[in-house]
Amino acid sequence: MNKKHYEEFDILKGFGIIFVFLGHSFILKGIDLTEYSLWNKYIYDTIYSFHMPLFFFVAGFLSNKNYGIKKFYISKIKRLAIPYIFINIIDCIVRKIFSNLVNTDKITIKEILLYGGKTTWFIYTLFWLFILFPVIDKYIYQRKNTIYFILFLMLINIFDFKLFNMKIFSLNKILYYLIYFSIGYLLKDYYLEIKEKVIKNKKILIIFIIVFLFQRYFSFKIPLINLLIPVLGTIIFLILSEMIKEKSIANFFIFCGKNSLVFYLLEGFVLVIVRSALIKIVPIEQNILFVSLYFILKILIVSIIIKYFINKSKILSFLLGNKI
Repeated sequence: MNKKHYEEFDILKGFGIIFVFLGHSFILKGIDLTEYSLWNKYIYDTIYSFHMPLFFFVAGFLSNKNYGIKKFYISKIKRLAIPYIFINIIDCIVRKIFSNLVNTDKITIKEILLYGGKTTWFIYTLFWLFILFPVIDKYIYQRKNTIYFILFLMLINIFDFKLFNMKIFSLNKILYYLIYFSIGYLLKDYYLEIKEKVIKNKKILIIFIIVFLFQRYFSFKIPLINLLIPVLGTIIFLILSEMIKEKSIANFFIFCGKNSLVFYLLEGFVLVIVRSALIKIVPIEQNILFVSLYFILKILIVSIIIKYFINKSKILSFLLGNKI
């Protein structure tokens, strides 16, 4: 049975990867532009309050409930493991050759195999989460224990149990992001009803946005709020995705969303080139102009590479986990 395709989730992933690019535009090699203005700091903190949980939420929602174990694991190896290994091999070579342009010039096999590499922690964490998925699905999701599981994960993260703070195989990240993956998975069964009552309701959107924009002033004092803010941010942009999906601008976000994995894998290489060139042209003191140009150029260059090179090559598409 074919999965129903929800175009708003392509758009949502598009929003997510754009926020990744924007968030990375505030931190240069040895320079933190969030220290240059409160506005920079506010934007940066707001982005980082929800943008990565958003991807795990989408991954949970899009996870197929009708799968064969063998086919499932093969698809994850093709989609995640092969791109992860390939991009880290390239990363090792680039860091060695251009060591003067990067923050750290060495990456070890141990880091790649056990800890997620330098910049590829997301794909590493998602891969291991999917390795565990059939077991979690069988003994938790299918037995209707998802809500209790989410509450259990929240307690682990709120009290920061040291036993669960293991970085090997990204276990600490898995125990955190499983909250949002599970919420996305749980939402699947009720999505059409929620869509009618919440996602298409503009009044709810306004209330959510007001709460979200001011959340940083109180969330840090209440751990539970910190865990729920990513859900609020994700819902806001899911509502916005639904609102714009019939408009022409949606095509750009759909392109970014469908190619979000490749955007993620290529950004680290492009940002080094753009940063090195831009820093010689635009003074850091003009930080708003610098961040804007840095962000736009990265998006533009990676979009061109994907559209005219990656998506036209079966080999590159395969190595970078892109669906063609």
